[in-house]
Amino acid sequence: PLIVTGDFNETPYGAAYRLFERDSGLVSARGGFGRAPTWPSQINGRAIPEWLRIPIDHCFASAHFTTTSFTVGPHIGSDHRPIVIDLACAKTSASPVPSAPLANR
Repeated sequence: PLIVTGDFNETPYGAAYRLFERDSGLVSARGGFGRAPTWPSQINGRAIPEWLRIPIDHCFASAHFTTTSFTVGPHIGSDHRPIVIDLACAKTSASPVPSAPLANR
């Protein structure tokens, strides 16, 4: 099971995004939840309307997960708006993968 999330500095329309999705085998959590643009949140203290923002913050997950919601949060002081994702464990016939112990807790 794998989840990768963060600021990719790339939109879903870019070549690097498409290559990452293809080569990693992961699926975007955004799929089916709209464009969900996150950047820029503000410029010079002025809020940027959604239609002028671009989606560069992403969450990708392995087939072990399904996305139940994907939303963009409010301005919280960053130049990016946060993404809020709810993931659920996908139903599978495979045996569960044991979790690895955390090193250096």
